[in-house]
Amino acid sequence: MAGNLDTARFRVILSHQLKVPIDKTETFVLGSHGDTMVPIVSKTFIDGRPLRGMMHKDMVDRMIKITKSRGGQIVALLKSGSAYFSPSAACLEILKAVVNDEKKIIPCSCVLDGEYGLADCAIGVPAKIGKEGIEEIVEWELTPEETEALKNSARQMKEMVAL
Repeated sequence: MAGNLDTARFRVILSHQLKVPIDKTETFVLGSHGDTMVPIVSKTFIDGRPLRGMMHKDMVDRMIKITKSRGGQIVALLKSGSAYFSPSAACLEILKAVVNDEKKIIPCSCVLDGEYGLADCAIGVPAKIGKEGIEEIVEWELTPEETEALKNSARQMKEMVAL
């Protein structure tokens, strides 16, 4: 659910910053839910056009930083408890994909066995979701930077689990 939630947050930030309707944004956030999340800029499109050619890297990096801090900002604003609306919406999207056998690609935590060069860890990656749940882990060609960031996210997740 976390990858789906972080993806939704990144889409909202893209929509606001670029002043486009959210349904004109397409992107995915992989990795863990936290500071090592990996927004996949190479798979980010605004109204069908690649984000990379639309704005300077500094602006993209700023939006990624905002995305990474958004959950903490929400918790700070609530002062007690945690975010609940967006996580509920993210869960609902996954549930609808299962119930309606949508075969929809949604970023979610999957146990990896060699995909993306990773094994023995559960981390957010694109998965085809249908009536059987995770029906396929979808492997995209990522940039070297995205690949390294995903591996770093997995390393940190393994270290946290080992504690």
